Amino acid sequence: MAAKLFTTLVLLGAIAVMVSGALGYFRARDALEKAVFDQLTAARQTKTRQVENYFRTIQAELRLLATSKMVVDATREFRTAVEQLDQAGAPPQLRQKVGDWYAENFIPGMTRTLGRQSALSDYLPVGGAPYYLQYHYIV
Repeated sequence: MAAKLFTTLVLLGAIAVMVSGALGYFRARDALEKAVFDQLTAARQTKTRQVENYFRTIQAELRLLATSKMVVDATREFRTAVEQLDQAGAPPQLRQKVGDWYAENFIPGMTRTLGRQSALSDYLPVGGAPYYLQYHYIV
């Protein structure tokens, strides 16, 4: 009889320990998930503020530059120079070198990205100025 009582008490004690352990585990897991979720939310909000501040700063700088006489004058002069280059046209050898650069460097990347062969003519510049500028600054 004493052995039966002892076994019953040990069994009840073991069940109580297992239930307490399971409840503790689930509560700890839920608390940990909530803490991680809260940290990720805070990190997301911080990044959002950083990106918004970055764009506000860039916008303010652009507004400042747009009102600068030097920038306005430089933009006008650049537009005039591009128009002159367009009117002059690009020499055939310059067009050939730019076309070769596109065929060797640009088209293979587009083919990999799109998964199909791209036509070179779809990507070549139009007008004399783009050929001239790309030849001198890219090719």
